[in-house]
Amino acid sequence: MKQNNFDEYQLMKRYRVSFQTLILLLIMVFINGMVSDHYMWATPIVQAMIIVSVSTAYFVSVCLFKDAYIGNHTRNKAAGLVLFFVLGAANTATSLYANWHTGYVENGALQNDVVSLILGILFLYLSLAGLLSLYVLKKRSRD
Repeated sequence: MKQNNFDEYQLMKRYRVSFQTLILLLIMVFINGMVSDHYMWATPIVQAMIIVSVSTAYFVSVCLFKDAYIGNHTRNKAAGLVLFFVLGAANTATSLYANWHTGYVENGALQNDVVSLILGILFLYLSLAGLLSLYVLKKRSRD
């Protein structure tokens, strides 16, 4: 992405949120390491996926609602968000359908089958947060 799509205020906000996200990521990795020493609550891939998904959701959410995510000259902002929504819905539906009877937990730990569900929920969340942010931005610009 080109740097000139964002003004200095947006870049400063993004840098600050990036640092906060890094701190959040490090805290979650530390806590996960301590918990995993005593109890294996999920496979390592699922643990990493949850940590990365939470960090991504935090970064995008804070940037969207601080007006530091969508650039000034970005075209077709809603098209990408609708694609994210469709991918998230498809991923969530196929994951739920495929694991309807078997479930996601085995021997008290989340299994790798839950990764597609996590990604589906993340995509749904990001698309809905983005569409809500676009709606708020359009509403502000009309006023």
